[in-house]
Amino acid sequence: MMRNRKHPQQSESKAWKTLFLVSFINSAQTSLAVVGIPSHVVQTEMSQAQLGLLLGAMPLFAGLSAFCSGFLSDFLGRKSLLIAGLALLGTSLSLHAFASSFPILLTLRSFTGLSTGIIMGLPSALLSDSYPTSRQQTLTGKTLCGYAIGQTIGIPIGILFMDWTDFLLLCSLLGFFTLLVIPLARAYVPSTQTQIPRKNKWASTYLKLARSTIRDPQFALVSCNSFLSFMALSIFYVTFALWLFDTAKLRPAEVAPMYLGAGILQIIVFAYLVQLTAKLNVRTTIATSLLVNSLLFATAYLAFQSLTSAAVLFALTLATVSARIPGLQFLMNNCGEAPQKGLRISIVQTCGHIGKAIGSVAASFLFTRIEAHQTLLICSGITLICCILFITPVFLETNSAQASTKTEQKQKLGLGEVPDNSRKKWLWHARC
Repeated sequence: MMRNRKHPQQSESKAWKTLFLVSFINSAQTSLAVVGIPSHVVQTEMSQAQLGLLLGAMPLFAGLSAFCSGFLSDFLGRKSLLIAGLALLGTSLSLHAFASSFPILLTLRSFTGLSTGIIMGLPSALLSDSYPTSRQQTLTGKTLCGYAIGQTIGIPIGILFMDWTDFLLLCSLLGFFTLLVIPLARAYVPSTQTQIPRKNKWASTYLKLARSTIRDPQFALVSCNSFLSFMALSIFYVTFALWLFDTAKLRPAEVAPMYLGAGILQIIVFAYLVQLTAKLNVRTTIATSLLVNSLLFATAYLAFQSLTSAAVLFALTLATVSARIPGLQFLMNNCGEAPQKGLRISIVQTCGHIGKAIGSVAASFLFTRIEAHQTLLICSGITLICCILFITPVFLETNSAQASTKTEQKQKLGLGEVPDNSRKKWLWHARC
């Protein structure tokens, strides 16, 4: 009997640890490219145009595959798509060591981007398919520790390794490691029957469900937040990097400890703080995180007075963002029917990628025209709008609940029927 009781916990532990490795690999190879590709271009004397193509290929194809992979996961099953994405990522990374020319490397970077987009949203979706809502935020936080660790060591370790080895060799090593994770995914990631059944008129049925999903106000709010918040964060990241290299005149090796410290703080948030806030109202937690981010951006003028204060700003920003990611993924996974989860993932991730692209362009444009702290004031305003969008329904729902209570009291006192028009149809379920 004791063995049967422990089995679900053991299964849950193996599942999130496997998805932890998936998140780690995906994050590490993405972060490594930030310093690895420029280093390789310098060593091989490629042109600036070729550098731009190599840097842009992966995010471009990641955005395209993120848009399509969600739909595919609804039809093919999320576990099957995860294994296919890992196989494509492992193969494309492993072949980097044999990229003897620019066209071959560009092709491999494109396939790497495709696999990155496929894998990106699946760990959280798989956990939500298999485990109760009360456990999802905690498990997602543990899984995202892999993402934070990969991001933390990707750039610093990449900078150190570039001094004595080649970027392409590091990619190949990561590729072989990725292929080794596939048997673990097959064995320990739970299989779920969430894909759309192949019945008559299944395509028209899916489209009808899609229309209802897109019209859902809660889903629209998550999508809007993904666009606006990632746009603000992209503006911040690019502006901060330009300030470090252009204004503060730092070398990449001097920036590495800053990324390392911020990454460690991210890991602490994912591992501990998310578990503490999992029992709180999800929307309130997200709104609080957005408000803190807005206040941090507003203090940019003081933060840019020294490298130490700038590093603190960077670390606190990443930590605050990390505090709301599990909640946002929880809402994305649970704000509609399970068969439409892939659709929601596709739309939300596409909104995020568009926001990142616009933010990157806007940051490079603004940096030459206004001061860095003034640009971050714009980020503060955008983030504050996101906060208001999330917190307003909480107040409306609270007032609605209070109005319902007063109505019941009046009815009990014999004051007649009092119409209750305060509860709006678009208000979310209490569990969110």
